[in-house]
Amino acid sequence: MSKRASIVLLVLVVLLTGLGTWYIMSPSPQPAANKSNPVIPNVETGAVVGKALPSITLSDLAGKSVQVNGKGKITVVNFWATWCPPCRQEMPDLNRFAAKHQNDVAFYAINIQESAGKVSDFMAQNNYTRMEVLLDKDGAVAKRFQVSGIPTTIVVDKNGVIRFRKAGGMTMSELEGIINGL
Repeated sequence: MSKRASIVLLVLVVLLTGLGTWYIMSPSPQPAANKSNPVIPNVETGAVVGKALPSITLSDLAGKSVQVNGKGKITVVNFWATWCPPCRQEMPDLNRFAAKHQNDVAFYAINIQESAGKVSDFMAQNNYTRMEVLLDKDGAVAKRFQVSGIPTTIVVDKNGVIRFRKAGGMTMSELEGIINGL
């Protein structure tokens, strides 16, 4: 291959890599907010960024039914389990975040397929008292939300639209940055 052909090929590879990176890193389009009507029309319900959060009804640790609809205030939904090392690692930050934002953010820690007793013991032993814990006993909600790895965190704006989703551990500063951008 000639030197000129090698240079052209190298430039083409760099250009395509740059375009691919730009496409992956660019934010999802944000629908315009309608200040007179907080419901955003024509937003489909789904489990991905840009879709309206599907309604969730689960039991809390006391057995009380809790509905999560993500409307009216910023909502954070975190799928987790006590046996999961990355989940355990992020819990102190999530607890601090939930405590700091208890008046302006609804925070739900959805435990997947563990008993209320086991989860209650874990929360009490670690003094995690600021998160509302809900139990997805059969994993149906996690499946509906296409959770393939835990922890998975979803952030929903005040209109009920999913604006952020991440599989993997979160930090308090990451969450702060996300909600400050909403």
